[in-house]
Amino acid sequence: MQRVKQILRFIVVLLLACCFAYSYFVSRDISRRYKEVKQAEIQFQQLIQQIRDLVAQKSLLEKEIERLKADQLKQEESVRKNKGWVYPGEKVLRLEEQ
Repeated sequence: MQRVKQILRFIVVLLLACCFAYSYFVSRDISRRYKEVKQAEIQFQQLIQQIRDLVAQKSLLEKEIERLKADQLKQEESVRKNKGWVYPGEKVLRLEEQ
């Protein structure tokens, strides 16, 4: 009989602990907070990837700048292509697709 009382007492305490844990979980809205943390982690990883992409792009642009500084013909080619500059007396042909 003593053993049965101990088991019942244990079950009651266990049920109370479960009820307390559930009410704490619901009242603190832990599931929503967990989802927010996971979403923040995803955004953080995306920002890190964007930073890595920008660093790689910056490196490529720095190499392009160094190459242009070293080669005057490349400078002229780049300016002519990007700005559309021409020398006096040159004829410019523009081909348009129909």
